[in-house]
Amino acid sequence: MFETRLVTEMHQRDEAPRCADFYRVWPLLNGRQAEFLHNEVPGIVIPEHVRAHMAGKEGPEGRRAGVELAKEVCRATLDLFPGVYLITPFLHYDTTVELAQFIRAGG
Repeated sequence: MFETRLVTEMHQRDEAPRCADFYRVWPLLNGRQAEFLHNEVPGIVIPEHVRAHMAGKEGPEGRRAGVELAKEVCRATLDLFPGVYLITPFLHYDTTVELAQFIRAGG
């Protein structure tokens, strides 16, 4: 997921979970990736405001913007769920490591 609003919505739908839920967080790397995922990958919806935020951001700037959004989603997730499932974006393991360290430090 790519935004905090969906974290709350998912939690409200899952009032009586039968097992531990883990919310999936996929950090975006740039604006082109956000548009590609939204338009070309069935089942992935990236909200317009997130795509607008990422628009035109490439390279290190795009990665920073995507990681900051992912951190917001992780904070919101850990307030409601027992854990976060981090999806490594296209073999960018350094991004996953950064988010894991952020989470371990208390988010």
